Amino acid sequence: MALEWDQVKHVFEPDGFVREIHVRNAGIEGWQRFIDALRQSDYNYTYSLDNKEPALLQRAQQAFDEYRDIGSSLSVTVDSVLILVHFFDPQHIETSIDPREITGPDRLGIIFDWMKFLAGSTGQHAILAPEGSPHDVLIEVSAAGEVIHVSPRHVFRRRWYWPFVSR
Repeated sequence: MALEWDQVKHVFEPDGFVREIHVRNAGIEGWQRFIDALRQSDYNYTYSLDNKEPALLQRAQQAFDEYRDIGSSLSVTVDSVLILVHFFDPQHIETSIDPREITGPDRLGIIFDWMKFLAGSTGQHAILAPEGSPHDVLIEVSAAGEVIHVSPRHVFRRRWYWPFVSR
């Protein structure tokens, strides 16, 4: 299944919440594969400690230890789209994006490529979900980089907009 803008633009309608991209049950090994792939990729990323100087990120466990002890952050920027990587849980990879930055097919391509990168580097599915609801799948990409699920507009609106946003 190809990912077409008209098919998914409803997922990125601004509602005051970020969209999260998850890899569930990745474990520390999946995190390490992701970090190794990121370090070898062309992605522009910054790892920092306590929101200060950029630091060197080598081991996944290091990031979790530093997050717990002094605070660490990882951000990836692709054509002005900011992707934040969160070290909340060593079992699950969580990244987030601002849906206001996804405004058309080119920007959708950035997110789709990121989802394929996450899925491919970990060997797991990558799932785009509403903020705080990792089990409510909006878009799912397999480890092979194939789109295997897109939430229909009526399901997305019923669950996440109504009655919070009047239309």
